[in-house]
Amino acid sequence: MSITRRELLKAGALGVGAGLLAAAAPGRVSIAPSAPALHLVRVPGPVSGRQAAMLATLDDTHRILVGGGREFLLWPGDADALDAAGIAYDALDADVLRDARRDPGRSIAPQPGERDEYRIVDDYRTDLVALVEQFGPEGLARLIELPTPSLVGRTLWGIEIAEDVDRQDGRPVLYMDGLHHAREWPAGEMPIMWAHDLLEGHGTDPDMTHIVRNARTIIVPCVNPDGFVRSRMSPVQVDSSNDVFNAGQLALGISGQESYWRKNLRSFSGVNVDGGATDRDNPDAYGIDLNRNYPFLWGDNAGSSNLQVGQTYRGTAPYSEPVTHNVRDLFLAHTPIAAITHHTYGEIMLIPWGRNPAVVRSPDWDLMFEIGEEMQASNGYGPQQAFSLYATSGTSRDWGHAATSTIIYTFEHGTEFHGPYGSTIPQMYSDNRGAFITWSHRAIDPASHLVITGRIVDGAGNPVPDAEVALTKSFETPTAQGTLVPESVTKVVRAGADGRFELHAPPSTRPHLAEAVFGGPKTEPWLVAFGPAGLPTVPVEAGRGEVVDLDDVTI
Repeated sequence: MSITRRELLKAGALGVGAGLLAAAAPGRVSIAPSAPALHLVRVPGPVSGRQAAMLATLDDTHRILVGGGREFLLWPGDADALDAAGIAYDALDADVLRDARRDPGRSIAPQPGERDEYRIVDDYRTDLVALVEQFGPEGLARLIELPTPSLVGRTLWGIEIAEDVDRQDGRPVLYMDGLHHAREWPAGEMPIMWAHDLLEGHGTDPDMTHIVRNARTIIVPCVNPDGFVRSRMSPVQVDSSNDVFNAGQLALGISGQESYWRKNLRSFSGVNVDGGATDRDNPDAYGIDLNRNYPFLWGDNAGSSNLQVGQTYRGTAPYSEPVTHNVRDLFLAHTPIAAITHHTYGEIMLIPWGRNPAVVRSPDWDLMFEIGEEMQASNGYGPQQAFSLYATSGTSRDWGHAATSTIIYTFEHGTEFHGPYGSTIPQMYSDNRGAFITWSHRAIDPASHLVITGRIVDGAGNPVPDAEVALTKSFETPTAQGTLVPESVTKVVRAGADGRFELHAPPSTRPHLAEAVFGGPKTEPWLVAFGPAGLPTVPVEAGRGEVVDLDDVTI
């Protein structure tokens, strides 16, 4: 017997969720009533181009093996699709249904922000509030309440960390986020632990002190709170079909399979869209992959799914999901020099671009790969072009690089989606701490970005203290479907008491404009505006490592 995802979706209310996957023979997986609903398989490499396109539709674990083989999580119907494509695979005995909360053991020293088990969604806000209460009076941290709530009405929270954090100056901005994908619990732990490390180490640890003094670090540990609640609060910590066993939660209740929910809770009925957050929000949710919902090349079927039942379903339009608005707004208001978005798993660092053709690389490739190799010395993660793993489109990584020229990486942590906390998280953070330090130092280095300086004076040549300086740009982001999404940067800083300002920013020209595939090479300027509307606006066209001195600007 075999059954497709679409059939399962229709039959969910009839208890089809009790039909589960089992290994029938080497290289074959079939439906049986007594085995787990997911199965881990290994596809040896290489494969043909057509087969690679088919594999891009499966639930990839991001783990690449010697010889080019890869591991996948098979959902109902996937085995038939592999057979139809003529792709050989081996069923693995790995237990993907393990309880990820029951190993408090630890073999290394306690790490900053370490706990006994994975945080739940409320813990992230509690931790951020506690850090701000402790370090805010010293001027080192401020709480960020992001303006756009989730579908279910949950608020997203972040933190900004810097000396004199309330001063609106132009220091380099560094950005981290986690948990675009709900089941990837370590992806939230890494950024929240980094926040603890920066603040707790300030004044005693030279690296932490240097970073907090010379940069602004913005951290949003949980981008997808709705999906994370579905995954983290599942009554049994086992795997969940996040796109099929949905109707009325009946099938999910039978199998208890919710901890591997990947997407958000976009649903057919929209239950609880206006609030009433519980661990069973939107019971008929099919979900949207938030990391396919950003506009750069959104809509490419080779890099995302146009089917609601797909693991990489991208939604009906770029930014269709409210929570992706928050990432967009942070990037466009702060223009990060560097960013890391945390995921699991594979122990690799992915660099833009995630699209075909693979020969098209960002003009920043050499720099990003160089920094990646330096980070690899700490965590062992190999840097690689994202497309070399598999095709993606509409990711936050590619969009962030395309929109603001940010030096950006996807970290794929670990060797499973959410392993036992005690044997996973402390060591994972210890391994990555040096990489985060390297990333921060390289972003702070003016050789990695553009610096715009000047002095604001009045008509008599006197300095104007605290004058407003705005870095602006309006542009359009191309989708894969030929449409253009209008976007706008407005980053506001203020001059010092002497009228001087120093604004650290990414290069003025977005990297994809230099590529022939987009009609390049082209260049474009930043527009630097001073004071109230109607006062001078100066175009600045410059790249990484350049310092542009605007001298005295009269307002």
